[in-house]
Amino acid sequence: MENSQNETELSEFLCFLEKEDFNYFNSERTNALLNLYKLNKPKVGKGDIKTMKKLWEIIAREMSNKYKITVSPAKFENKYKVLERAYKKFVENNNKKKGRGRKEFVYENIFNEIFDKKMAAQKYRIVVALTMKMCFFYCKNGTSHIVYIMATPRPSSSRQKQFVYKDFDGDSEVDFDSDDSIKDRDYVESESETSLSDEGQRTIIQLKRLWDKLKRHRKGDLAEERRELMTTGGGSPPPLPPPQPEIDNLLPHLEFEINNKDDSDGIILNGNAEGTKKYQQGAVNREREKEHLEELHKVRLEEANYKKEAARLVMLQEKEK
Repeated sequence: MENSQNETELSEFLCFLEKEDFNYFNSERTNALLNLYKLNKPKVGKGDIKTMKKLWEIIAREMSNKYKITVSPAKFENKYKVLERAYKKFVENNNKKKGRGRKEFVYENIFNEIFDKKMAAQKYRIVVALTMKMCFFYCKNGTSHIVYIMATPRPSSSRQKQFVYKDFDGDSEVDFDSDDSIKDRDYVESESETSLSDEGQRTIIQLKRLWDKLKRHRKGDLAEERRELMTTGGGSPPPLPPPQPEIDNLLPHLEFEINNKDDSDGIILNGNAEGTKKYQQGAVNREREKEHLEELHKVRLEEANYKKEAARLVMLQEKEK
């Protein structure tokens, strides 16, 4: 009797849930989760979705409203990460196997859409590197290796760029995603980025132009020396002009600019020379204006004196009358 009474009292606090409520992620809900992720992932960092935490909160709220279930955002995030790892493993295995060795993945199509842009970017970089026949170098365990990129793109997350590199002899593969450190992988990635840019080519062109300009100036100086030797018949150079003490005494007080022809582009020196010329021309104009005003003042003083004398003579003539 006591046991039956206890069971009756406990039954008041028991509640029975259907089995379906515990099955959060069936096929329909999983597809809905992936579609919401694909739709909202590009919006992260823009507008209201600032972080990934906010993204999973939005997905959890929409899933709860649609299917009338209460699931935390962390469970949706964990479910997606499990599916993402399974998809990456599926792609990696299928790239290594052929025919009957390949497996199927239920959500392959939607994950292909999620990783479409990243895979397209990998394919583009691989094609560019292969068409330009680029090879890169890296150092591992004190040994230098020459590597090239294999055309086997794989999906990657936002924090990790996944490429497979292979030694030139073809005996061993170097997978920078599994064994090597991030530093080695970033070194090879940076080498590939800089090698595909045109900065080095532009610098070489500038140096060639500067070298040609220096050679032309040097040839001009040699031609000038040769002309001086021809005028003297191979003898001593022509004598220097006689000293002029008056000019020599004025030289320390004069400002002049040396015309340097060995500049790389001629922009800076020409600009300074032009500015100096304008400043000197302005100073000359100011001096001329000052002299003109002084002469005009003298003329007006003489005119005032003349009028004063004329008025005095008129007054004397009137007094005599």
